[in-house]
Amino acid sequence: MPIYRLLRSTVFEPEEIGVLISAYEQIVADPAFQNPSEAVAEDIARKVIAIAQTGERDQARIVDQVVSKLRSMAQ
Repeated sequence: MPIYRLLRSTVFEPEEIGVLISAYEQIVADPAFQNPSEAVAEDIARKVIAIAQTGERDQARIVDQVVSKLRSMAQ
């Protein structure tokens, strides 16, 4: 999963990393985003990390923000 590779170069705490991985896994488990191509999976991971870098640590809000961005890009 791209999120693991991308998280190696970040400075998040272990519990924060757990939240980010859970958020990523929740998004790719959504039927609308299941089995994403490698490029899409990496884009999802980058969006999750970017939102966390703003200070957001709530998994549900991270998921909501990423899904909103993905859906707006698809329109």
